[in-house]
Amino acid sequence: NEMELASCSPKCAKLLAALRGRTVELADTGSRDNNALDKLLRCECRARQVCSHALATYAVCHSSVMSVGAYKGKTHCGAELFLLQTCVLNAEGGGDSP
Repeated sequence: NEMELASCSPKCAKLLAALRGRTVELADTGSRDNNALDKLLRCECRARQVCSHALATYAVCHSSVMSVGAYKGKTHCGAELFLLQTCVLNAEGGGDSP
């Protein structure tokens, strides 16, 4: 999946730069690139004050997968990370989106 954050928050720009030219496999929970995308999306959520629900859902999934190896019968958080990414890409900022 290719992510385009044309209006990346200035404080998150360094995190975005680390991902440029990389392909992130969303289902590879815990990988270096996956974690880098996670950090970028968390930064954007905080900076723009958006997507708190999607962020919380992903955080629970990530924690579960990393600690016990599964979340709701799945061994990765690809769908949750995709929903968080989509929320951040579609958020205008200044309010909360699902």
